[in-house]
Amino acid sequence: FVSFIVGAFAAALIGLALVDERLLEASLWGRKLVWYAAILGTVLAISRGMIVEENAAFNPQEVMEKVVKYTHYLPRHWRNRCHHQEVQKEFEGLLQYRFMMFVDEMLSIVVTP
Repeated sequence: FVSFIVGAFAAALIGLALVDERLLEASLWGRKLVWYAAILGTVLAISRGMIVEENAAFNPQEVMEKVVKYTHYLPRHWRNRCHHQEVQKEFEGLLQYRFMMFVDEMLSIVVTP
C-alpha cells in the first residue's frame, strides 16, 4: 500500500519534471519539489525492497544445491540432511562474516610491510 501511494506521488513529480523542469524548483511547505522527489524515491525503494514473495518457501536442499554448484563442496554426511541444525552450523563455520572480512582487510593494510 505504501509503495503504491508513494509511487503515485513520485510519478506526479516526474510528470511535472517532464512538462517543465523549472517546476521542480518551486517551493512547497518550505522545501523544493526536488527534495520531495528525493525523499519519495528513497521511501519507494525501501518499501519495494520489503515486499516478499507470497509463495516463497525455504527449501534447504534446493539452496544447498545452488551453493554446491558454485563451491563444488558437499561432504557425504551433509547429503540429504541439509535441514538439520548440525549441517547448518558446520556450513556457517566455513564462512567468515562480512564484518570480519572487512576488519581483516583493513588490518592487512596496516600490518603488511
